[in-house]
Amino acid sequence: MPYEQAQRSSLPPRSDEPLPGDGGARCDRLDGNGGRPRSQGTPSSLVRENARARLGGIAMKRAKEYGDWSFATLDIATKDKNKKVKVTHNSPLLPPALEEKPTLVLDIDETLIHAHKATASLKLFSGKTLPLQRYLVAKRPGVDTFLDEMSKIYEIVVFTRAVKPYADRILDRLDPTGNLFTHHLYRDSCSPKEVRGKKVVKDLSRLGRDLRHTVIVDDKPESFCLQPSNGLVIRAFKNRKGHKYDELKKISNLLKEIARVEDVRQALEKLKG
Repeated sequence: MPYEQAQRSSLPPRSDEPLPGDGGARCDRLDGNGGRPRSQGTPSSLVRENARARLGGIAMKRAKEYGDWSFATLDIATKDKNKKVKVTHNSPLLPPALEEKPTLVLDIDETLIHAHKATASLKLFSGKTLPLQRYLVAKRPGVDTFLDEMSKIYEIVVFTRAVKPYADRILDRLDPTGNLFTHHLYRDSCSPKEVRGKKVVKDLSRLGRDLRHTVIVDDKPESFCLQPSNGLVIRAFKNRKGHKYDELKKISNLLKEIARVEDVRQALEKLKG
């Protein structure tokens, strides 16, 4: 059975049903339908296949330690999430800019969202089991306002070290209309360089953008260690209860301030100093 069909036949809780141990929080499911939940019900062909979902690995303690998980639940085929990706060497990575805007490069994991890893599987009538990696996804507080404001000022480029099948399903949910993010770059666009023990880094020089007007926001400074003067480090978002995650508001104000300067690197150096 193709993975897409197997995924549609899974029977985890619907979007209006709480997951076990989530304290009643609603968890909308994402699938390959452009980030939109599929219609309820199972096609007759899939009923005949009698595919059943078997959930596991969801830590019960997360209801006490973590915040709201209602943004999304992702099921990714293990083979897709762990697939080895060939890193490309083509430069530039982006086509010419359509507007004269500065460029804002954003990371995904721990910057815009936090994904809690669990496990799940699909047991088919044939006896085969399709392993899945389940991710309970939480959205960083203030991310919608941040993206809306920044998209009016900057060309937003998402640059993640994650693979495309995983990243796209999150981005479809963050930007359902496709008006916020101008470009998506994934693990295969990272540079295969050994820098400070890291084999893949985000080389901003390969974007084809003027570095005087390019800023990256990432929770891992090693990701942009080739151009540290262009980066802003944000505290990693872990969705922990009792923690204030108000950095996006502060960074938003800073990005508005430096959007029209002659060289963002000089402006950032002054602010950091």
